[in-house]
Amino acid sequence: MKDQKELLKKCLINEIPAIVFQGTDKCAVEIMQAAEAIYRKHGCSPEFLKDFHDNIVEDFKSYQQENTINIKLPDLTPSEKEAFYLLQKKEKKNIDYPNQITDFEKHLIDNGFIQTNNTTLSHGKYCLINEKDYIGLAGKNGDYEFAINFNKESNQITYFIFSNDPKYPERVGDYYNLKSCFSDIMGKYPLTGNKETADIIGKIHFYGFNGAVSEIIKYTDREKFLKTIEKEMDYDPTGFKYEITSNDPELKKAAKNITRNMYGIDISDIPSIRPELKEVINQYRNLGYEDISKILQQYSSSIEAISANYDSKYNIENVPICNSKGRELTGNLIITHQNKKVVFELSNLRIQDKSIGKTEPLSTGSIDLSSQPQQSLKELLSGKKVALTDKKGVSSLVKLNKTITGWGISAAKQLLSSADSSAGV
Repeated sequence: MKDQKELLKKCLINEIPAIVFQGTDKCAVEIMQAAEAIYRKHGCSPEFLKDFHDNIVEDFKSYQQENTINIKLPDLTPSEKEAFYLLQKKEKKNIDYPNQITDFEKHLIDNGFIQTNNTTLSHGKYCLINEKDYIGLAGKNGDYEFAINFNKESNQITYFIFSNDPKYPERVGDYYNLKSCFSDIMGKYPLTGNKETADIIGKIHFYGFNGAVSEIIKYTDREKFLKTIEKEMDYDPTGFKYEITSNDPELKKAAKNITRNMYGIDISDIPSIRPELKEVINQYRNLGYEDISKILQQYSSSIEAISANYDSKYNIENVPICNSKGRELTGNLIITHQNKKVVFELSNLRIQDKSIGKTEPLSTGSIDLSSQPQQSLKELLSGKKVALTDKKGVSSLVKLNKTITGWGISAAKQLLSSADSSAGV
């Protein structure tokens, strides 16, 4: 079976579209079985088909049989949904809605309606609609639903009131009649039961990648509030911070229990390391290491999660560092939590000789590879003498040379110490 991590990493680095299915996905087994049938239909080799069936299909089946409690339908997190809706909202700003729709939207807002991106309406909400054949607006007050549809092809506009009240026809003749019916209904049933006006029990602050709060969602429903915290803990433990505005001690206790990790630390109390992580990503990018920057970006959520544990270590293997015509330098990127700070380190450095396909270790001695521009390392790999700085910041002219154990870096005919083969950030 191919190395799945390596395949995904290559796709991300080379910007090849890829998708990941988790064992917890309720639909994953059916999807894998369908894929197996499609591969067989199109003539994949028997070896591939057997490998796919034994190591993927059966592996997914076994996992789901042993972990039934964790199986669920996939979904977007609240922050991802909000980003999705914001994108839709941005697209809708470019739509030229008829005057009747924009005017009626103002009437809805003036009467206490709140816009939602969900087309399944609830009491006191309205939404703007943009479908292939028509655009429109719909709002709901209790058992009464109001709608305006504008047909894109015929340019015809239609007005509706959906209810069980025989006093109001379903299809309203014109805009004047719709407004009259709307005023009549709102006079009898003002929006006093709108959930948005209910007591807010808590808020969740979602962080953007720069470490700043990108959005705040308010909650009036206790179960929904706690469920969102639980989902975010699974998805991105350090990407949010909750705030309880209620005086309910049981709610506070329930939230703490969800966010308390295996070390007894409340993760929601730990500051985000995103600014620090972003600085490291930019540092590598400015030095020319685009591959390393992309990998750090890819694993950012996992790296953040380790900051909640005081003795944690995260290891990303086989990171491409530098390439020359005849040699390739790779290594491991290790992220550790030391003295309340996250430390990045390149280790297990290796050089592959492309002409013979042989890979051997590189001893860097006191040279700090992580602070060198990538162009300098390319010249070093190609056999040129280059000026590199050591961990004390002292610059010297060095070159690459063969050693008994593999590769080393020498300066002025003297081989640098090979005791330390890692480069720390």
